[in-house]
Parts: sequence; structure tokens; C-alpha cells
Amino acid sequence: MRYHPSDAENGDMTAWVQYVHEATAALAQNPALTALTITNEVNFPTSPNTSDGAYKNALEARVLGIEAAHTELTALGRGDVSLGFSYAYRYLPSSDEQFWKGIAQRATPAFRQALDYVGVQLYPGLVYPPVLPPGQTPATRRSKRLPWFATAICRSADWAITSSCGSRKTATPPTSDTPRHSRRRTSRARWTIVYRYSSTFGVTDYRYFNLRDNVPDGTDLFDDVGLLRSDYTQKPAFSTYRNAIATYGTAG
Repeated sequence: MRYHPSDAENGDMTAWVQYVHEATAALAQNPALTALTITNEVNFPTSPNTSDGAYKNALEARVLGIEAAHTELTALGRGDVSLGFSYAYRYLPSSDEQFWKGIAQRATPAFRQALDYVGVQLYPGLVYPPVLPPGQTPATRRSKRLPWFATAICRSADWAITSSCGSRKTATPPTSDTPRHSRRRTSRARWTIVYRYSSTFGVTDYRYFNLRDNVPDGTDLFDDVGLLRSDYTQKPAFSTYRNAIATYGTAG
């Protein structure tokens, strides 16, 4: 559930809370709903197209939004719906530290009670570090981050890799059209790493961002890192991801 306000409502928490109540009530009518992620990547301020950190009072929106969604779900008898938020690892180490301190300062008892999971968004080689060190791949970078997430962020909560995508900056971007064989190896490696360590570090989910290119050859970091091109034709990584779901996925 995005905090993506209009110019007139940018920073308006009253309007945001009302929206969360209304959207939660509408979505909760669907019995297939199992979870809601409230706000997206509040710690990432430079991509208003994708990340809510570009808007005013985004930290407040995260806390108030989870509280509002929990209140609405409780009133509707939908205590089975999990609530969480996403965090982009990482923008800059210093600003990320301030982000977590900001959450801690604003976290009320109601927020802590409502929070079920943290979704970690991993983009190694795309944001930070901007270039992977020699000998490292996105898959190996993930394997080094899993213990940190499990111990530093989520000691008492489940967590999920809720967003992951390829990078146009890496040597073998897993969603690009070439080089095909190296890209597929990179894709398979990243999912194998996550699956291998999921039980050890409590990873419950892996979700891919995003399905389709937003803007062909766009300038935003996330414009064209989809599994499909903007016209919905498949990139080679599409079938690789489907095979990974068949191999590692579980019915739920």
C-alpha cells in the first residue's frame, strides 16, 4: 500500500490515514488476502516513481499506516492478515542508520503490536554498493547479507525478501537480454542461495520486482529491470524465474 500522495496531500497524515482505512477495508473483502505491506522503501529518497521516501513525512506515514491498517483489520475480523513494511538494503549506510533510529523514535506500542514482518529489498550492484567488488556476484552478496538481516533487524519477527531485481550496472544483469547464458546462471544462483539459507535465517518469502519494464531505456534505476519488456514480451529471465518457482516454491 503505497504512500504516494498528490502534491496537495504531500505530508498530510490525516488524508493518508483515511486512505489506509478505506483501502484496507476494500482489500479485506477478498478472502485471498494474506498480507499487506504498508509503504515502500521509505529509506530510499531518490526514486519517487517507486519509493515512498521521496515524499514528506514518510516515516510517520509508515507508523501511522500500519496502526490504521491494523485497526481496520481488527474491526473487520481479519486478524489473519499480516502487516509489515519494506526496507531497501541499502541506500547509504549513514542515512539507513538514521532511518532505523527514526522508526524506533516513532514506534508506539500499537505499531509494535501490529507489525508482523519486515520485507527486505535487495539490489546488490544497483544501489549500494554501486559496483560489486571483484569476485562477488549478486548471489554471493545476498548470502553475506542474510545473517545480518536475521540478527540485526528481525530478532523476533519473520522477514521476507519482498523485492529483488536485476541491475543494469552489473556485468551479468539477470533481466537483460544479453548475455543470455550468464544472466540465467546469475538468476539461478541468487534463488539457490536464498533457498539454501532460508531455514537457517528465517526467510519466509522471495518476491521479484518488477514483472514488467516501466519505461523502455528509462533513466530511473528501476525503469527497465522487469522480467517482461514494456510490451509484455518475455525476456529470457521470465522462464528462468518460473522454473525457480516450480523448483523451490510451495503451495500456500
